[in-house]
Amino acid sequence: MKFLDFSNYGNTRKKYLQEQIQQEDHNLLCYSKNLLMTESKVGYSNEWGNTKERVALVQQMLNEIPDSQGISTYVGRIFCWFKTDEGKYLVKLEVSSPIKSLKPDSIYHIFFITEELYNIWVSKYESEFQKRLKEDQPDILRVKVKQTTIYEMSWIEDWYEEV
Repeated sequence: MKFLDFSNYGNTRKKYLQEQIQQEDHNLLCYSKNLLMTESKVGYSNEWGNTKERVALVQQMLNEIPDSQGISTYVGRIFCWFKTDEGKYLVKLEVSSPIKSLKPDSIYHIFFITEELYNIWVSKYESEFQKRLKEDQPDILRVKVKQTTIYEMSWIEDWYEEV
């Protein structure tokens, strides 16, 4: 397996993903019936739907790259909460992907979480999660991370909400 340690040409993950999203946006426009890209051309519904998913996936990957302040945004479900022997609080987050929930190939991240957020969320997360499943509401969270610590969490309120 080859890897890139240093780029002589200014290639970065962020730059590559930005180019990918431009290409996918172009493809989506080509498969769309109108300039708003709200519906597919006749005979292109599979390509249009696939491309819409790819745009969302690339955008999600871009959001996970830290910005200039070191802040990343993840979308996912809490897999588990725990407290270390040293008294630090941790969250294991399953990153959302098109294949829904808790598969062996899911991507997981472990983040620190402040004691305050831990105390707020650990008590209400499971009941709210189950309620959302019953009501067919989004059961995923938007998680803002600075360096390795979660500093903000909120429920996604709409399946098509921009993250």
